[in-house]
Amino acid sequence: MLSVSASPLTRQEPPKLLNSSTDKYKFHNLVDQQIKLNVKLKTPDDIDLAFRRNKNLSLFLNFFQISLPKTVVFGEKLKKICKYKSPNLPIKNPDGSYVISNPDKAELFKTHLSDIFQPHPDIFSHTNNNKINDHLNSPLCSSAGPINHFTPNDIKFVINQCFLKKSPGYDLITAEVARCLSKRAIVHLTHIFNSILRLFQFPSLWKFSTIILIPKPNKPPDSISSFRPISLLPFFAKILEKLILKRILPSISANSIIPNSQFGFRSAHSIIQVHGVVDAISYSLKKKFYCTCVLLDVSSAFNRVWHEGLLFNKISSSHLLSSYLIITF
Repeated sequence: MLSVSASPLTRQEPPKLLNSSTDKYKFHNLVDQQIKLNVKLKTPDDIDLAFRRNKNLSLFLNFFQISLPKTVVFGEKLKKICKYKSPNLPIKNPDGSYVISNPDKAELFKTHLSDIFQPHPDIFSHTNNNKINDHLNSPLCSSAGPINHFTPNDIKFVINQCFLKKSPGYDLITAEVARCLSKRAIVHLTHIFNSILRLFQFPSLWKFSTIILIPKPNKPPDSISSFRPISLLPFFAKILEKLILKRILPSISANSIIPNSQFGFRSAHSIIQVHGVVDAISYSLKKKFYCTCVLLDVSSAFNRVWHEGLLFNKISSSHLLSSYLIITF
């Protein structure tokens, strides 16, 4: 389920939680003092409470936003994209009318994004939905596979591997901020990450993202479809995704789950695909054969994925990946 809320931002550069004048040593000590390790994490609700009410991680997140000097930070790639400034033209409504004010534009974009991020209506059936939901919620599905827990060193290593200039999410946490965390804070994060794996509960606060709409070059500036949405996710949500990915990739490679003919979203494969196509064309020309090529571009294929059906398919068809790695997300 995707929900989009419209809140237009003024044309101001985003704040930064740390700058050159921040006393990082003092920051480290204050965070260490606020972290409480004796937190109950036995139910899915406890995970959300660890971010909302307890005096632990949510407290030092609030402390970041209140007590430290704020300046400017923005991803380098996003900076380059934003150098292209489209004229401030009205946006055309589906009915042909124009929207001029920023609040009305934000409302229009909200409706547009809500529509395009919905599963295709033809896939729904009450019988299949009930069957799939019952299977995903069954104790057998939730208990399948041993859980390989994370260690504080795992989390610290991934944090140190992150780029410092990546744009933050709504909480403004960046890799630079995370590298200043104390050992107690890393241990606390480790407890939360492991409880997420154990309870199959992804924190609600990590499902929020800040969406920036970037105009596509050479597209009609008054069309709502001429803008590409970029989602800025919370930093620690991306850290957990990287840790999960490190668990999944070895199983995929060792068991040949992905066929060799698949090149999309795989490292060091795009150039190989180009060479393969060129070789096939060259061979056909040399032998005087016909060379056929079929290109299929499915519009909004990723946006309209039925998540529950995808989870059911992966768990039912794959016996090589632990279910906890699939169900968690």
